Amino acid sequence: MAFQGIINRKGVDWAKIRQKYPVGIKLECKVVVHLPFGIFLDIGDEEVIGIVAIIDFETGVADYPPENSIVTGVVIGYTDDVRNQVWISLNPKVISGKELPVQLRR
Repeated sequence: MAFQGIINRKGVDWAKIRQKYPVGIKLECKVVVHLPFGIFLDIGDEEVIGIVAIIDFETGVADYPPENSIVTGVVIGYTDDVRNQVWISLNPKVISGKELPVQLRR
């Protein structure tokens, strides 16, 4: 995946993306990169990238899964501007449906 090519791509059909990745759907993703504010995930789509905020990790950066590892998460929202992000939670309580994320992102 061309990580930088996804960010700032214009013309993404967000109606199609929201239909393909509705809030609440579980996805298997590959961890692409660690950043101070969270991690980016390859969700297998050339138009968007997954993002997990640092607040999803109990002890912050120390809890990040290794780069290139496969993780399961739940779609919790979108940043449908030129950042082209699908927000994902890796919190086990959110994945199991026992807890809603702090904020659904739309």
